[in-house]
Amino acid sequence: MMNQPMQISPVGYGTFCDEINQDSVNRIFANLDKASQLGVRIIHLLFQSPGGNVSAAVALYQYFLHLPFELHIYNPSAVCSAAIVPFVGAEHRYASEHAGFVIHPAQSQDPTPLDAVGHQTASTLLTFDDSRSQAIIKSRTQIPASKWTANDVLVSAQEALQFGLVHAMSDFQPPKGAKMFNNLMASGVVDPLMVAAPIIEVAQPRNELRPA
Repeated sequence: MMNQPMQISPVGYGTFCDEINQDSVNRIFANLDKASQLGVRIIHLLFQSPGGNVSAAVALYQYFLHLPFELHIYNPSAVCSAAIVPFVGAEHRYASEHAGFVIHPAQSQDPTPLDAVGHQTASTLLTFDDSRSQAIIKSRTQIPASKWTANDVLVSAQEALQFGLVHAMSDFQPPKGAKMFNNLMASGVVDPLMVAAPIIEVAQPRNELRPA
């Protein structure tokens, strides 16, 4: 008897827990591109990050914003700093009850001693990163001006729902039997088995609130 072709579910589940940088963003690109090629039409992604490089974050935001399939992204505990930028690019955004977001200005990570010109250049770059990060987040949320005045501001999951940073309070809950992929794996390693999850109806999250 001939082998039946494997049926790939249109629903995929993945996890990401890392800093935002060129390598980690490349892995996300490769894995989600592969999932798309396999016919996946909905991705549920657990997304945990302390932040990272603003340039990489903006690139990932643009990628999430224009994906050809639905992206449901979940904050299980903490999405901080530059990681908030790609987070708001997702079409559907969720946070667990005890999750939070931390907003703060861009910070230089260069340990190299700088002269006066170098400090000026670094300051210009940080100002540019702050400007574009805030512009993106403000365009996708209604975070009040008071939250942008302090150096480190914690936004609770409940506040995130109020501000439109998330659309609902919901946990990342793959169904039993689902196969998952991890975006910490090497680029291009998504296997068809990883997205061969049962086709399911996703439960409606609670406390839905979408920005106007």
